[in-house]
Parts: sequence; structure tokens; C-alpha cells
Amino acid sequence: MDVVIFAAALRRWWWLVIGLPLVVAVGGVVLTPSAPYTTEFRATVLIPGDTEDTGSAERPELMVLDDLPILVNSDVFAQATLDQLTAAGVSVVVDRDEVKRALSGSRYSRVLTVTVTHADLSAARAIADAAAAAIPDAVNAYLVTPGSEQATVQVIDQPSTPAPASTERWLRIGATTVAALFAALAIVALMATLRQPTVDQVRASASDAK
Repeated sequence: MDVVIFAAALRRWWWLVIGLPLVVAVGGVVLTPSAPYTTEFRATVLIPGDTEDTGSAERPELMVLDDLPILVNSDVFAQATLDQLTAAGVSVVVDRDEVKRALSGSRYSRVLTVTVTHADLSAARAIADAAAAAIPDAVNAYLVTPGSEQATVQVIDQPSTPAPASTERWLRIGATTVAALFAALAIVALMATLRQPTVDQVRASASDAK
């Protein structure tokens, strides 16, 4: 397609190029759910018998640490966290399944990171505080052999202030808006092709306008 013809089509259907992305952007802001609040805390976990030989796969006490994220996302830890909420008298109404969905964990070396994600700010903060209080007993109850020496679990970073994880939401809205812009340009190009005058006619019109 000739550049002159496409430029003329843009002048004619400029409202489509602007309007379609604008409608999609506004719709994205309205329809895309608000980002949930996220907070996290970190704890060190030292299993009895652990050594400085961090990379050794022959040390079962080190391999037990791989089970920490699974424990964080388990029913028993969700219940332990809920029990801490109840004991603290927190006025946040959540059930065990909701607490379980809010919790996730990851491990690097002996450091466990627990992340709490919830749509409500106060609930995210309360669940994180309760999980931090519940993690030492949960590790010793489910990852340490009964009757053996207790594991040492210390929270080294208290739960952070919950903040909305909005980056993904705005990236999604931005991506759909850009896609709408390209779609509008494609529609204009198609309409210009279907209604395309000859180059001579366009240039003649431009000359008359001068």
C-alpha cells in the first residue's frame, strides 16, 4: 500500500486509531481484578545434625529442607496458622482453605521464604504474622523425628508491609492496549485497501487542496 494512501486513511479514520485503544484501556482498568496484597518473611532453619557441607546430597538432614515449601503449602500448616490467628484474637474472618491458598514458600540453602498473598490488606498482614509465629513448631512437629533434638527455626526478617502486586496487572492492561492499537491500524489499512483510490487521484486531491 502506498504511504500517501495510508496517511490519507489515517486522517480519515483517526478516531478509530485513538478510540479503540482508549476503549480497551478503560475496559482493562475496569474489568481486570485489582492486584492482591503480598507480604513475606524469612526464617533460617537448622535441622539437627546439619553441617557446613551445604551441597552434599549425602546428608539427609539437608535434604529435609527441601520439604519446607511443601510444609508451608500444606493443610496442617494452614491449620496451625489459623490456630495462631484464633489465639491472637485477630478479627479477620478466614477459613483454613483460604489461609492455605494465601501461603506459598521457597527455600534457598537454609533460608525459608514464606509469601502471603491475599485480596484484603488486613488479612494478608494477619496471616503473615500468624504464619511467622507458627513456623517453628510446625517444622519440629512434621520435619523432625519425634524424640530427637529440636530444629532451630529463627525468623530473620519479620513480615513486610503488605503491598499490592500491581506490576502484572498493568502489564496485562498495557499489552492489550498496544494490541488494540495495532488492530486499529490493521483495520484502517484494510479499509484503505478496500476503498483504495489510485495514487494519481490522491495526489490530485492533495494538489487541489494546495
